[in-house]
Amino acid sequence: MNKTDDILKKLKAAGQPALDNADELTELIMCNLPEQKAPQEEHSTKPNALLIALRAISSMAALYLVGLFLYLQQEPVAKVETAYNNKVEMQQPAPQPTYCTEGTPREVLMCYLEHRQAQPNTYKRLRQMAYENK
Repeated sequence: MNKTDDILKKLKAAGQPALDNADELTELIMCNLPEQKAPQEEHSTKPNALLIALRAISSMAALYLVGLFLYLQQEPVAKVETAYNNKVEMQQPAPQPTYCTEGTPREVLMCYLEHRQAQPNTYKRLRQMAYENK
């Protein structure tokens, strides 16, 4: 490190050089530099076919979503009540399941199995109907 310390001491002792005209020195340095062109980004004037397709698809999707949003904001049309509709609704009660739906899972299962045994299954009914038709 002796050599570096000696060099640093000599540089510190020399001090800064005295310049008569700093602007002339800057201009001289700038004139001596080789001229370079500024880098330019090359943009293609014609866009990609893929880019055009993506734009079209995204535009159509946006229109679809806006239309769907507006459609869902509409209130449902009130049902027209006529004498015929009221009679049909009054005559037909809501369908009820043929097996139990309340209780513990075991009770529901047992009730379902009992009802199933009480009613003949589809295959037996079809076979019986085929036998009766002969």
